[in-house]
Amino acid sequence: MPLRRTVVRPLATETSGPTRARRRAAFAVVLAGLVLAGIVVASEIASRTLRNFICDGRGGGFHVLNADYGWTHRPDARVTSHGCVGKRYEFRAVVETNSKGFCDKEYAYERLPGTPRVVALGDSVVEAAQVAREQGFTELLEQRWSAAGTAVDVINMGVAGFSTHNQLLLYRSEVRKYSPDLVVSEFNLQNDVGELSPAIHARVYSGSGGLPTADVRLDDDGEVGIDTSTFRAFAAEGERRMARVNRLDFWLTQNLYLYRRVRGLLAEEGAVGSAGQSASISSKPLMDMYRQPEPPEWQLAWKLTAAVYRQLAREVAGDGATLVVAIVPTKEFVSEANWRSFSQWTLGAPPAGSHWDRQAPHRRIEAILTELGIPFIDLTGAMRDAFAKTGKTGFFEFDPHPNADGHRVIADALEPYLSERLQGVRAAR
Repeated sequence: MPLRRTVVRPLATETSGPTRARRRAAFAVVLAGLVLAGIVVASEIASRTLRNFICDGRGGGFHVLNADYGWTHRPDARVTSHGCVGKRYEFRAVVETNSKGFCDKEYAYERLPGTPRVVALGDSVVEAAQVAREQGFTELLEQRWSAAGTAVDVINMGVAGFSTHNQLLLYRSEVRKYSPDLVVSEFNLQNDVGELSPAIHARVYSGSGGLPTADVRLDDDGEVGIDTSTFRAFAAEGERRMARVNRLDFWLTQNLYLYRRVRGLLAEEGAVGSAGQSASISSKPLMDMYRQPEPPEWQLAWKLTAAVYRQLAREVAGDGATLVVAIVPTKEFVSEANWRSFSQWTLGAPPAGSHWDRQAPHRRIEAILTELGIPFIDLTGAMRDAFAKTGKTGFFEFDPHPNADGHRVIADALEPYLSERLQGVRAAR
């Protein structure tokens, strides 16, 4: 039988050279993606493990611009706020906002029958992002009244960086919807006055990338007018930047260590943060609040403060509620040692022809509130008394905010003071 030649032809399914190259390239891409994913996962696991022991940068980053009153918080956000001293944590706190963007649980606009309502306005002291929610003085007040058998809504509407004009604008836009009985305005001796002056504000925030401020002016009759066009312009720009990619940026910043590190390196080369500015500010221009005689810009700032409080008290009273001011000191007012250190390293020598007067801000704000007939409580005495008894200032060592001890002292002082005024509200009704 003759031999037959067998011809072997490639199967139709066998790949050609170019196809094999494409498959190898695809495999390389997939492999690179898996390696990158492994690096991201490994770095995140390492980061989440190490950050239990090592502090790195600052937490937070949940503020957004607002056309009506300047800025607020992202609604329904959950972030970790922390402060570092070297690589050591000075504080760590989980901060959650409600659907309205405030650092508190959810409250409906409509009140429960028979339940008094208190709204607290102010800056980062009221916001209390440095402590757990249950340690903030607003929550402590609500808990204590509840434990005593009296249900009282105490709503935290503090926002870091707010001054008195922001409080007035927030009251008009949002607070009055809650129909409060008492509106507690926290007055921060450190910065609330200076932030009303355009000249002082510009020097304080010159390195911040442009923190917005409203134009607060007095008319010929001494009444206050607030032009919020700057807020509207900043908020419009913020809306454009808060496209979907920016929402993704926020999520990645909060949840991925590697992304935060790369983003941080880019920020050092000039990129701006999610709120449109960095946190670089200078407190030195605010030190002139202790200077006597008062510089002209500070005389104007105090006049603006008086005018804003006059208008806020009018509008609160017009809605059937009462305005109360709580004056909150800095730790330099609480501890003599802190004042001496502050005087030496921060104040320094006064300008020629002037001197530093530690009590000048207290006298000024108390005289203004007395003249306006606005009830107030100065918490300096309570915090000094607590320091004398415990040796604790009630503030963090490096961060300027009250710690859990400080919030407890504030609540201790406010509880009887506000309880008396709530009794007056019940009697009036």
